[in-house]
Amino acid sequence: MKRLLLVALAALAASDAHARDRHDDERLLDERKAVGDAALFFRGMTTRDAQALSLSMDARATLTAVGHRFGPAIAADWELGLTRPLGSTYDLHLHPVGLGLAIGTHGSFVVTGGAGLGGVTGRLPFDLELPVAARLALDLTDRARLLVDARAMWTLDGRDRNAAALGDETRLGIGARFGRTWREYRMTDAGGYFFRLERTERMGATHLGLVLGYELGGAF
Repeated sequence: MKRLLLVALAALAASDAHARDRHDDERLLDERKAVGDAALFFRGMTTRDAQALSLSMDARATLTAVGHRFGPAIAADWELGLTRPLGSTYDLHLHPVGLGLAIGTHGSFVVTGGAGLGGVTGRLPFDLELPVAARLALDLTDRARLLVDARAMWTLDGRDRNAAALGDETRLGIGARFGRTWREYRMTDAGGYFFRLERTERMGATHLGLVLGYELGGAF
């Protein structure tokens, strides 16, 4: 009889703790003002016939101000690397215009547009670039996140027109992040290592790539 009573008390305590956690999550969603993330990663890309290879270090950040779920978004990305045949690649884009939809605790779907500079020495002329990007970050569990992103980019001059299916350059990626989530009062933080497979079309060539990096994000 005593054992049954102890089991019942333990079940009630666990149920109460679960109810408190759910209440805290609901309060976080109600009081949330923004969701965002930032990542530092390394990218390796090659053409289908292995005639070109590029290795770069990249950084990216996004922020969505949400009126509970939907609101304006901004983003930025930066890339610096080396290519074979010998050359260097460089890009810097600011995305001051965008819209974002918060999904779950700190996932999001964000579409942004902006401008920047970039090129590949000896192969891709330095030019003003106008990118439009979309990104889906969907938290499957507290430790696993699905990542899907796409980008189309136009240039003012100096690049081959119709080099990609949309714009002068397109990029499509899909991957996953594995890490953990920390819940704190009125905010949550998350972070972990991620990988992404990419396909890029530019200057009439198709590039395939692998991305490895670390991402931090949260809702507050």
